[in-house]
Parts: sequence; C-alpha cells; structure tokens
Amino acid sequence: MRSSVFKSLALLGLAIGLSFAHADERAQPSEAAGDAYEYYEIGDRQAPTPGKVEPGLMLMGGGEWAKQAFRWMADRSG
Repeated sequence: MRSSVFKSLALLGLAIGLSFAHADERAQPSEAAGDAYEYYEIGDRQAPTPGKVEPGLMLMGGGEWAKQAFRWMADRSG
C-alpha cells in the first residue's frame, strides 16, 4: 500500500515539476506569432460626427426594453 502511494506522489511531483519547467516557454509568445489580437476598423474613423459624443453606460437585462434608455444612448452617440 505504501509503495503505491509513494509511486503516485512521485509521479505527481514529476508532472508538476515538468509543468513548471515549461511554464516560461508558454508564458512568452514567440516572435513569429506577432500580436495576440487582430484589430479591424470599419468606416472612416476621422469623419466628423453630427453631434457631440458623450460617454455613457446602459445596462439592461430581462423584461421589456426601455425605449427611453435607447433614446438616452442615441443622444450621447453623436
């Protein structure tokens, strides 16, 4: 019984040690991979907006959509 527990613990320790040994290689992206994200833009980002743009946050969930909240958000979008 003790020998099987010892063998299991030894294998577990070996697996953990190997995972830490390779952790540095996984944590740093390779130079060939480039950026981790790709960015896309649609439309002319330099185009003027018809109105003033203001920050805002609208949270909704469940139930009916509050039309007043959508008007509030549209007013701030310029």
